Amino acid sequence: LGPGQDLKVKSLPDPSVVGLAYPLAPVEYALRNERRHPPPTDQEMYREMFRIFHIALPQQLFQRSYILSIIYHHINRNRRDSPGWQRGLIKSGGVKILLGIWNEPGVDVVDGQNDRYWVIAILGRMLGTSSESRIQLIRNGVVDVILQATKDSDQEVRGCAISALKGLTQHPEGRDVVT
Repeated sequence: LGPGQDLKVKSLPDPSVVGLAYPLAPVEYALRNERRHPPPTDQEMYREMFRIFHIALPQQLFQRSYILSIIYHHINRNRRDSPGWQRGLIKSGGVKILLGIWNEPGVDVVDGQNDRYWVIAILGRMLGTSSESRIQLIRNGVVDVILQATKDSDQEVRGCAISALKGLTQHPEGRDVVT
């Protein structure tokens, strides 16, 4: 880079177009040195998801919507770690539990969002970012839940479901299921 030269920065896709398929964030600069700050292993991520779904949720250690927000932040972490967190969620039986929460939502609210919102946000982000997760979630019938959520009485849940559908249709297997 020198005088008269421009720095070319690739533009990110518009979130209003790609929905929940917008790119995951890069690994935080301070954590890029994997020797000093090793990423969590698949086993560690699985254990944490197992604890969340099989201990924290059933024992109601925190408000359910708060726990769901923590799960969302795990699966939305960064390009390097997010696929592992999503594998851990699937392996721990989290999809079945999330679908159960969708059918019987709680009344507590965290950050202005209820349980149904967080379930759709988690499943939608997984559908939009990881092909491994997308294929598994499609097999588990999650697309029907997303479609059902587009008719929800809560405007926030509807908006989140529409973003999830936009993210799903960014990928060929998602378009095949929706159309």
